[in-house]
Amino acid sequence: MQPIHTNVLILGAGISGLTVADSLSRSKIDTIILEKESEVGGLARTIDFKGFKFDIGGHALFIKNTKNDVYLKEIIEHNKLLTLKRRAKILFNNKYLDYPPNISSVIGMDKKYSFRIFFDMFKLRKDGHQDNFEKWIKANYGDCLYRIYFKDYTEKVWGVSCDNLSADWAGKRIGENSLFNSFCSLFKCNVYCKENRRSFYYFKDGIGLVSRVLKERVEKNKCKIYRNVSIGRFSTDNGKICSLRFTCEGSDYEIFFKKVISTIPIVELVNLFPPGNKETLKNVTEKIKYRSLILVNLILSQPIATEWYWSYFPSNEVIFSRIHEPKYWSRDMVIDQDKTMLSAEVFCDYDDSYWTMKDSEIISQTKRGLLSIGLVDERNFGDAIVYRVKYAYPLYYVGFKEPLNDAKSLFNKFNNLYLTGRNGTHSYFDMEDCIENSRTMISSLCGK
Repeated sequence: MQPIHTNVLILGAGISGLTVADSLSRSKIDTIILEKESEVGGLARTIDFKGFKFDIGGHALFIKNTKNDVYLKEIIEHNKLLTLKRRAKILFNNKYLDYPPNISSVIGMDKKYSFRIFFDMFKLRKDGHQDNFEKWIKANYGDCLYRIYFKDYTEKVWGVSCDNLSADWAGKRIGENSLFNSFCSLFKCNVYCKENRRSFYYFKDGIGLVSRVLKERVEKNKCKIYRNVSIGRFSTDNGKICSLRFTCEGSDYEIFFKKVISTIPIVELVNLFPPGNKETLKNVTEKIKYRSLILVNLILSQPIATEWYWSYFPSNEVIFSRIHEPKYWSRDMVIDQDKTMLSAEVFCDYDDSYWTMKDSEIISQTKRGLLSIGLVDERNFGDAIVYRVKYAYPLYYVGFKEPLNDAKSLFNKFNNLYLTGRNGTHSYFDMEDCIENSRTMISSLCGK
């Protein structure tokens, strides 16, 4: 057992862990990162398949905070940073509508829908207890928009009924009455909703560029990253976590530290503690839930397939819920400009029938779906690759806060443990949220 000593240990080398390490290493604070995967980046990673690149999901970087904008431009070369105008569509009644809903898309609908939507908008009532997603959407958007835009797609993505999905998720990711905000924007009103930003940042070589640059920065500042790590359990003493055992490349280590920062899923973090209150641990590991993701990436023998950055598919007649086309985001994502790639996202639960389905079958079902909606000619299908993500999205079901609070009660017993990031805090963060949360946590850590 080889001993290692450091000031700060970071669990996970995703965008949050790397952002924390960047701040600490630049301040000359001795830091080490442990990462279970062979590559850094977590969900903020770009994968190369035969010269065609794809992200783990159609990531975009919407920046609200000016300080985060300055930080981004500090670490990314100017010629690598792209500013794109948002274009997204949802397929409804064989017609692609703007997503999220806006005034122009509503006006372009069949009159029986547009009349009802406007009628709903002007009679919205915010009173009452909006304790689930269905009640929240109906209160903020009305019944008609709920059924067209939200109900089927949301239930397909999350695998639960809308009345069993927490309203916390809607408030975080959708924004209150965005249709009304869109109406106000026609008259230059100052209504801001991050999810409705018309432009966003992307990178010439894919979203993984951020992780790669941060990795280079932290290693230059002498922060060591151990990859392909298998983690054991913590040793604790008198309200502090003292050390952690792990295995890397066939060697066993015990790392001693003053502070530990976790960005890994909470259900994995609780398993690092010595067995104590078994009921609490069982409540956490069984009731903190996630939605998993399967990416089906298909090379096509055609120059372009779509004309927007995201496409949403609520119908259960197709296996995928969302599609993005990396080449449409950046032409540098493909090796051959006469070809393109489609990345179809299939949402599932870990170890369910989709997760355990053979790659060949899930590729076949994806192809059938693309043919059924007329997006691809069968003659243009080429090579394909399937990529699975176990902890893709934290699930905000009704009642999710109880086991989450149990986990936090366990963690709060140790005054040198800090949580940050999407999985680390079990929060539905976007990339900017991860960066901001990590930088804010650093201020707390240094103060503490």
